[in-house]
Amino acid sequence: MTTLLCKWSVLVVLLVTCKESLAQSCQWRPEGPRGPGLYNMGGGPCRANASPAPPVRYLSRWGSIATSNTTQKMGVSFGELSQSIAQRNAMERCASPDCRIDFTYRDQCVAVAWGATYSSMSSAMTVDEASAISMKRCRKKTSDCQIVYTECSPAEQVP
Repeated sequence: MTTLLCKWSVLVVLLVTCKESLAQSCQWRPEGPRGPGLYNMGGGPCRANASPAPPVRYLSRWGSIATSNTTQKMGVSFGELSQSIAQRNAMERCASPDCRIDFTYRDQCVAVAWGATYSSMSSAMTVDEASAISMKRCRKKTSDCQIVYTECSPAEQVP
């Protein structure tokens, strides 16, 4: 009986000590949660109870290019909330009766290459990629190609 009582007493003392020790390990103190110089770097018991980070949300951004064949004018828009707004703003900025939407893009970069008799518009994840694609397409059709416009409309992170 005495041995059994002694074993139970030791078990109770160990459980109380472990419980207090675990609770203290999750208290953030100026010297670190595990004592001076011993900072919890993740993966420990304090991390296990943390709620997961909220998912990252993004809003698409649109851009558009309108051109006029008679005046050689170009109207552009970028960073717009919708395709229709991007196209409307590009048309307004082109400001010629025969303007038409030539190119619309979302969450990317755009590059316009103009040559002697041909122009090319391309979108890609970076200005460099879009420029390379536009120049390659332009050079296949004509000479004297140059990049005349680049812009990006990256998606915007929402808090």
